[in-house]
Amino acid sequence: IESIEALDMVEKELTDRYGRPPELVRNLLKIIDIKIAAKALAIESIQFDGRMFAYKFRPQTPVKPETIIALVKNNPKKIAFKQPSTLIVLGTTGDAQAILSNAKAFLGSLSGA
Repeated sequence: IESIEALDMVEKELTDRYGRPPELVRNLLKIIDIKIAAKALAIESIQFDGRMFAYKFRPQTPVKPETIIALVKNNPKKIAFKQPSTLIVLGTTGDAQAILSNAKAFLGSLSGA
C-alpha cells in the first residue's frame, strides 16, 4: 500500500466484508498510514521504545529546518534534535491507538498539515 487512497480502499473493503476491524487490525492500518506519511517526509526510520519516538530523516527531506527548529524551541522539554539527522520526541504515553495517533499528528506538524 503506497498511498492514503489505497489504504482507505483497503480499510473500506475490510469493513464492508467483515464489519468494524478489531483493534489490532486498526492499529496495523494506522501504522501503514504513519509509514506513508513518513515516506512523504523522507523519514528513513521511526523507532519507539515505549517512552519516546526517534524520527531519522534522509538528507533529501522536504521538512524545512525552520520547522524543526521551531518545534524544538517551542517544546524544549519534549522535543530534541540529535545530530546528524534524528528528532527525538519524549513523553508519548497511552494505549496503542493514542500513541499511534500522536505519532501521526506529529508527522502532520512536520509537513504543515
